[in-house]
Formats: sequence, structure tokens, C-alpha cells
Amino acid sequence: MTRYTVQRARNLVMGLGDCIAGLRFAIHDRDPLSTSAFPEIFTAEGLRIVTTLPRTPRMNDAPPTAG
Repeated sequence: MTRYTVQRARNLVMGLGDCIAGLRFAIHDRDPLSTSAFPEIFTAEGLRIVTTLPRTPRMNDAPPTAG
């Protein structure tokens, strides 16, 4: 399963192409399926990995909308 997640990260980087140059951060959760190779793919592209805090389920919530 970990090879699958690493390959998905590679596919994402390849799919973004030149657009990845405008990115600065990659937000990474604490999923145990991710190996050390997963963030290395993004750091090789110049992105800084930001790891989510443990036990913060609302971190992925969308901001409230007006109206």
C-alpha cells in the first residue's frame, strides 16, 4: 500500500507540471501509510512539508462561508 501512495504523489507532481513552481508548502497528515519517501518527493520539488498536528480533526475543515 505504501508504494501506491508514493506513486500517487509522483503522479500529482508530474500532473502539476510547471504549476508546482508557484507552490511553497505541502500539507502532510500523520497517515501511517506514508513512508519517508512520500515527503521526499515534494521536498525534491522545493516544497516545504508542513505536518498536521496530532488529534486535530477540524484542521481539514473548510472556512465558514458568509451568508
